Amino acid sequence: MLQKIALSENDTKEYPKYGLYAYGEGQYTEKLRNMQFNGIPVLFVPGNSGSYKQVRSLASVALRKARDSRSPFHFNFFTADLNEEHSALFGGVLSEQTRFISICINRILSLYAKNRNSPQSVLLFGHSMGGMVAKGVFLEPTFVPGSVNTVLTLATPHASPVMMLDPYVASYYQKVNSFWEVGDSNRLLISVGGGHRDLLVRSGLTLEGNISTLSTAVPAVWVSADHLCILWCKQLVLSLARALFDSVDSKTKLLSNDPQIIYEAFNYHLLNRNFGKRVASAFYPSNTDFDKEGEWREYLRRQFTVKETHLKKPVYIMVRIVPNDLKHEFVSIEAIGIERRDWVYGCNADLVYKHVRMCETGMNLSNFTKFVPSLMKRRKSVTFNLHSLKKQGFSHVVVRVPPSSNEVVLNIDVFSRQERILQVNSLPSIYSRSPVDVVEVTSVGALYYQLQLPTLEKAWHAANLVFEANCAAQNHHAVATLATDWSSEDSHAFVTSSVSQSLPLKLHLLRPNGIEKSEISHVTLQLDPACTYNVKIEPSPAMILGQLVRFYAPQLPAYLVAVLLLALRAQLNGVAEGQTCIAFHSAIASGSKPYFLMPILKVSVHILRLGPVAKIFPSSDWILLYSQGLDMFFLPLILYCVASFAAYVFGLAIWIAVVVWGTTANKILVRFISRSIFGGFRWSEWVLGTFAKLPWAVAFLLVALAYATCGALALAAGLCFYFLLVVKMYEEYLEELLKVPLRLIKGQRTEIWGRSETFLSELHFHCTGLLLWAVTTGLHAPCALAWARAFPFETRLSPDPSLAAALALCVCAPVLWQRQMPRQYLKHGQEMSGILFGVAALGLIFAPVSLYRLSPFLVAAFMMVCLQQLMAKQILPIPEPSAPAATAAIMEKAETEEEPPADKEKQS
Repeated sequence: MLQKIALSENDTKEYPKYGLYAYGEGQYTEKLRNMQFNGIPVLFVPGNSGSYKQVRSLASVALRKARDSRSPFHFNFFTADLNEEHSALFGGVLSEQTRFISICINRILSLYAKNRNSPQSVLLFGHSMGGMVAKGVFLEPTFVPGSVNTVLTLATPHASPVMMLDPYVASYYQKVNSFWEVGDSNRLLISVGGGHRDLLVRSGLTLEGNISTLSTAVPAVWVSADHLCILWCKQLVLSLARALFDSVDSKTKLLSNDPQIIYEAFNYHLLNRNFGKRVASAFYPSNTDFDKEGEWREYLRRQFTVKETHLKKPVYIMVRIVPNDLKHEFVSIEAIGIERRDWVYGCNADLVYKHVRMCETGMNLSNFTKFVPSLMKRRKSVTFNLHSLKKQGFSHVVVRVPPSSNEVVLNIDVFSRQERILQVNSLPSIYSRSPVDVVEVTSVGALYYQLQLPTLEKAWHAANLVFEANCAAQNHHAVATLATDWSSEDSHAFVTSSVSQSLPLKLHLLRPNGIEKSEISHVTLQLDPACTYNVKIEPSPAMILGQLVRFYAPQLPAYLVAVLLLALRAQLNGVAEGQTCIAFHSAIASGSKPYFLMPILKVSVHILRLGPVAKIFPSSDWILLYSQGLDMFFLPLILYCVASFAAYVFGLAIWIAVVVWGTTANKILVRFISRSIFGGFRWSEWVLGTFAKLPWAVAFLLVALAYATCGALALAAGLCFYFLLVVKMYEEYLEELLKVPLRLIKGQRTEIWGRSETFLSELHFHCTGLLLWAVTTGLHAPCALAWARAFPFETRLSPDPSLAAALALCVCAPVLWQRQMPRQYLKHGQEMSGILFGVAALGLIFAPVSLYRLSPFLVAAFMMVCLQQLMAKQILPIPEPSAPAATAAIMEKAETEEEPPADKEKQS
């Protein structure tokens, strides 16, 4: 049940789109209706297009846990209704949402004012962009210090937005991240990402905070979750609920005022859980006295397995530490069926009791235990450097198997570094076809292998690790885990009797600049000792391509704009020399070659990194790319080639739309205007024809539409009109082609192709203009979505980052939509060519990440082209005399010179 919480009258008027609700079920429903709150407050902040009802998953689990465990405390979950706004696409709502959340915090705390033990803080729980809004609350003037100490986020892009589509989201991120970069021991940020299944938010962007991890690395979760499913993933929700309960002070029955206690609770459940479901159960005593009457065993083999059932007394398995023996350098122990917390120790076997050598006491080493990802039974393991333990004075590692009626299995493997810790110096390239054999056959009885991958550090480094089992056992189990030393982003693959998976070798967070070279990626193989395995790394072009798309696809719009501007430049260069405007695809082939642009781009980026230059110019996006490890030498060339292909496809799509759907769209619009405006009269064709002849009237209407609603809507309407205008031009071109036979019959040969080429030249130019207008509209499409979402509450979008671009293009429209465009032999043709080239280069320097900067560059290009076409004078070339006329002039001159003088006198 969701109960709406009333806000003050002023707040309700100021934020009519938003609301505050409280969630309850079962025995808490009646208290909720009576506005009686005596629990611990948690406020859920939904993200991009998120619903306030998404709080139900964690809230329901937490309430049922409090009820079933008969806990003396419970949590009150509140949730903010943010109108399901597209906060990831339109940053103009972020500041407003943040102010509202600050008001909600104060209102929630006021609900507990009459309680004897009232809470002083609220835990904020944010999903997606809701996590950024929760972080931004600390900067609000109405925020009360201490009212929020912990922020928990799921799938929140902390490092940077997925796509920076407007200046408001860029400003918001810069402001919030600058505040959080200054550490404060009184606040905590806990972040969980979804892994490779989250296709909306790249998980590398989520790995920031005091505790940051992916769901694949959370103990007992070990699965990836998509962007929405992360809210409903049962394993993860249970871990979060347990962490919340462990964060409560047992005396006050409220969230602890000590951030270290909250940190330890979430650190245990999200990163280092190695025993029970409570943090208190994981505190290990340092020393333990052993039972002399227990059964003590010492095996001399380096690899062995112990299976026991129905034990009536404890069994102690001793592993001898042999000094200075490389074959006894490490030991890995896997336990199945041992449920006790304390189970592995280091000791000095200096006691002989009943002719048996044993240890009297031991140092508890169980805190080094780690859960092993498993599809069958619960497994835990430890790995020790035996030589290091010897330096501490131990002679043996002892495993204690307690009395139990269940089956207990111990797998023990003693090995050397050279034998099991292998370094893979290179991964298969994208051109490779054959796999790389890492281990042809694992050692018999081997339990542990580690593959070090020092070259796995860039986005395009990707491959598949395949390990195949050769085993006669029916229930064998093996797991491979990829991990990095700089982040918690483990991923796993299993090989069992019924499952055979390959492990994707790819990164979510690239190797940061400036870290130690010793910090690398590595794969840990936890094998079944009853089997042998073949381990190899196979090339995966599809995975490499997927990584490139995941990391670099948001930069493609900048390169697409550059290609379009260079194509327009090639068309205008030909027109300036008196040629007809070439086709768009020909312009891409001839004018969009990267030979000149790419070197200028690389040189400019390096110059802008210099200290004195960096202080003068705005910050280049390449500095951000370099800091995230996304810069590479051939990156611009690859993206430019992809953008050229995309531009070719979009140009083809425009032509297909004009040819195939143009007439249909025109008829639909004519019918719509006829029925909706003129009540069925067939005046609509006359209206469209009039608007086509008077583009300034359409521009005036678009300006009015932009001011009344939003600029993006005016751009979309202008795009539709421009499309219909191009369709009309295409129809006139077809009509001109149909008149060719009649002119041939009449003998009008000089007019046959002249007018057709003129029509075609104009059509080519306007198709390019239509495509540039479409790209501009697409960059501002999120503004139209935000306006549509807020329309029931306000008819005009505020703030509107698309308004300036819409007004500028509407001013250019009366010139741009002239059918006689482009004019030939205009002055300043070379200057215009240089301007378009410079605008394309500036877009690639300053806007590959900050996509909102592309719109001003496009608008500037439109305005400069229109100014030249409107104001520049034509410089017509002096026509050279044709060959017949020149011959006649020469013959006339010769005849004049040959006349005799007498004839000249007679004539005079």
